[in-house]
Amino acid sequence: MKNGLTASLHIRPNLRDFFYIYLPLLLLSTIIVLNLTAFIDSIRFYPSNDSYYEEAQNFIKGHGLTRTPWAANNYTVDYEPTIYQPPGYGILIYLVTQFGLPPTAADLWISRICWILTPSALAFLLRPLIGLTFSILSAAIIASAPSFYLFSPGPFTEPVYSLLILISLGVTTRSLQYEDKHKNLKLFVLSGFIAGIAYAIRNVGLAYFLSFFSALLVLGALRQESPKKIAKIFGFFLLGLTPIVIALLWRNISLFGEALPYKVNQGYFSTPLISLRVLIEAILLDLSGSRDISMLSWDFLRLISIGLPLATLFAYFCWKHRHSYNLTEKFFILFALLLLTSSSGMLVIAHTYHGLDPGDLIRHVYPFSWIFFPLFLVAFRIKNQGPYYKAVGVAIGTIIIAGHLYFIKSDIEKTEDILNSLNQSTDIVAAAQPVTGKYKILSNEIIFKISRDPIIQNTVSALPGDALLISNVGGALRRVTGRPVRTLDFNARNLDKSLMDVIEMSNSVTTVRPFYFIALPSNDIARAPVSIDWQQKMAEILVPHGFSIAEQHANIIVFSKPKQPNSLANGQETL
Repeated sequence: MKNGLTASLHIRPNLRDFFYIYLPLLLLSTIIVLNLTAFIDSIRFYPSNDSYYEEAQNFIKGHGLTRTPWAANNYTVDYEPTIYQPPGYGILIYLVTQFGLPPTAADLWISRICWILTPSALAFLLRPLIGLTFSILSAAIIASAPSFYLFSPGPFTEPVYSLLILISLGVTTRSLQYEDKHKNLKLFVLSGFIAGIAYAIRNVGLAYFLSFFSALLVLGALRQESPKKIAKIFGFFLLGLTPIVIALLWRNISLFGEALPYKVNQGYFSTPLISLRVLIEAILLDLSGSRDISMLSWDFLRLISIGLPLATLFAYFCWKHRHSYNLTEKFFILFALLLLTSSSGMLVIAHTYHGLDPGDLIRHVYPFSWIFFPLFLVAFRIKNQGPYYKAVGVAIGTIIIAGHLYFIKSDIEKTEDILNSLNQSTDIVAAAQPVTGKYKILSNEIIFKISRDPIIQNTVSALPGDALLISNVGGALRRVTGRPVRTLDFNARNLDKSLMDVIEMSNSVTTVRPFYFIALPSNDIARAPVSIDWQQKMAEILVPHGFSIAEQHANIIVFSKPKQPNSLANGQETL
């Protein structure tokens, strides 16, 4: 046990480490991320997320946390809380706006600053476990991963959550390596507090808590550490964690009537096996950067023929070095395995039973796909191996980075090819026709073109301020105009049903305020049978139900329905 506390992990973080290791990493990350995001902004546009934007606006307008839930369809107001995520990210956006940034800029800067900080945070976590060289190599792998490239520049919770978890885990592992001193145990209060903030941002923080506590319990059960110290770690961690969790649960119960109200319900339900394969596909794509390799998830025999030897090799490493691992290495291996299992399990459940969009899974593996490479290195005890084995480790890491860079290059080339096609005509849907067969999804490029169309921006900005605005691409319009445009779950391939939802919603809304439906080009409209005549088809369905065309241009059509007189509204309620 003494060896477990002291062996090989002896370097405390200090100012010299900061100036010679972490500051240069921060500067390098800053240069790369700022230049890359500047280029990305020239070819991609990130819509605002409904839920986070509304939560932030509630705070900006002084409404606090106690309003009628957005999910209750209260159409008298524009900004309401949501049951889809915890409120932490919306609160964070609000706090950043206090420095003078609008919420549509604050959410982007939050993610990009987290992208800058994440490599240094990972190096801080891994340096005691695998040494400086491999911790920097792991940082380069995570910074170039497809999930980081795709989602770190945008208004998503994953960059913030991942950074907080890495910092919390880094504090935990460095606290475990020191002698049992009271001041070191107090660091677990900080670790628990940071983990609590992460949970307030993403509900998947439950997987982190489960993995953390389970790893400690296993270490105690195997007598790798005294029960007294395990109990102290639990207590100090909970001391930091509990205030935030209690505040979050109180908010949920007082607002929604239940402690865990979070729901997805995006409609992409599947079987557990299909959900697992989609998850494996996302993980393989994020690890390798190769869509061909990611397709192994759908070839069971090839997947087993590759995965089983790797799993056997990992198990052999763990068995061979089981007596050599120190306490922190044992904790990290247990924690990593538990985190992979619990996080993957939550995603499979979400995809199977709650309709999580399979296209989002590469975003949702963002917080834990970084762990595979360091896990193998720790299991192999790479820091204690000879130059030959270390060279092999560096070569594998370099190959992974090369795969990531190839993915980025290919994605940029695809984006530029689609944008070149869309630039051939001012009519986005007509211009998209030549590339609908070549590329499966054109959403990002179409939204980018929408964001650059001044007619769309001016049209939406000029709509009445007291009206409820809803659109098939509400997030893009919110960021472009700053107006509270709600997003409609719209399917152009089932146009009749989608527009009947619009009609039904308008009947409720117009009893209290005017209603405007803003239809814009989208990926499914460009691919639908009605693609070329999409505006006309919508008008044929909506106009007979009391709508009129308020504005119409090549890439936008606005349908309006005025507020009903009180007598008519009361008559409808009676009916």
